[in-house]
Amino acid sequence: MKSIRLMERELEFIKKNIELSQKLIEEHKIGKLSVLDEAQISLLSNQISHMEGYKEALEQRIKYDENKIGGKNEK
Repeated sequence: MKSIRLMERELEFIKKNIELSQKLIEEHKIGKLSVLDEAQISLLSNQISHMEGYKEALEQRIKYDENKIGGKNEK
């Protein structure tokens, strides 16, 4: 079982990855980034969708584990 602290670090990494991926797509849409083609943008969009789902599942797991042990681990 992963510790809550480890899951929180993983969650922060996923959030940052989503943020950066969305920024890439936005820069492509406004013409600042032309190295990506439409297939790559589509793939990136799908990856964002999967990361969002994983992020939500991880958030729920953290809440479950916090409730299970009766509170949050000290950092």
